[in-house]
Order: sequence, then C-alpha cells, then structure tokens
Amino acid sequence: MQNLRIAYGRKQAAAEIGLSPRTVDYLIKRGDLKARKIGKRVLIPGSELVKLLEKGIRGNPSTIHPVEV
Repeated sequence: MQNLRIAYGRKQAAAEIGLSPRTVDYLIKRGDLKARKIGKRVLIPGSELVKLLEKGIRGNPSTIHPVEV
C-alpha cells in the first residue's frame, strides 16, 4: 500500500491487501472492516485497510491472523 487511496471498491480493496473479495465481504459482515455504501457501491476507506492490517484478525477464516515478522 504505497499510494493509499481515499476509498476502494470491494475487489480493489481485496487485491490491495491480498485477500479474496469474498473474504472482504465476510470481514465487512462480521464488523472487522468498516465500509460505506454510497449509491449502489460499497466503498472501503483506505484507512480501514491499514487498521485491519495493523490489528490483524483472529477467527474464521482461519488464514487471517497476525503474523510474526
């Protein structure tokens, strides 16, 4: 995420953080990723993607969790 955009569509957000659009939908539904609906579009603020990556997530799907670097 070198050039952070103000907002991303679901597919763009998924590609930006290396997840599937389905996983992004799951995270939104679960409340782990905040999104805004504007008209018919679902937009995810870039700042929310950063927060998601900083805090990490535990739970289903099990592949999403903090990683020791």
